[in-house]
Amino acid sequence: MFRSKDVKRFLVPLLALLTVAAADAGVVKGVLLNDDDPYIVKGRDGNLYKVEWYSGSSAFSEGDFVILTTNFGQGQMISPENEEVAEVWVDEVDD
Repeated sequence: MFRSKDVKRFLVPLLALLTVAAADAGVVKGVLLNDDDPYIVKGRDGNLYKVEWYSGSSAFSEGDFVILTTNFGQGQMISPENEEVAEVWVDEVDD
């Protein structure tokens, strides 16, 4: 049987590891370069991201400021100005 002290010794390092892993998948803030799927976002970091829409709002337009909740993989694309949110898949594009 696990004691409370043993569980804490296991969970604290695990939560720290998960926090570091989540922080690695950085948030991207940028501008939409087109208004059709797949979307292309130019991040403030200068990188380009291909964003494939899966569900949610599709009312995004070229020039919109957007936030991607990840720089790779499944996440959300959010337009704070228009209050739009979509579930998306994000891939960084090579120049």
